[in-house]
Amino acid sequence: MTTPTYIAVYSATDLRDASGKVLDHAAHGPVMIVRRSARFVLMREDRLERLLATARTDPPQDLADLLRNYDAAKIRSLTQWFVNDAPAGNTKRTFGPRRLPRRTGASA
Repeated sequence: MTTPTYIAVYSATDLRDASGKVLDHAAHGPVMIVRRSARFVLMREDRLERLLATARTDPPQDLADLLRNYDAAKIRSLTQWFVNDAPAGNTKRTFGPRRLPRRTGASA
């Protein structure tokens, strides 16, 4: 698997102001749209369908099939972008157990 290649990279403002140009580029391949720290990909539907069909072919049938030829270093390198990517939008992170509010009033 390789790093995605984009035909062009545009800001969300470019998409608003020059949507025709952005769509023309997206007709030829994936286009990245950047809005603040969030990144989006714009592509033709038929290309997305082919991508999904390729991803769905020959799924593992069981755990042994999934782990056959497992290469931890390869998986780590393929997912490094995900691990290092900062959250986008209003992401609330919670760590540890949640504390319940104290009960007030008489006990039964």
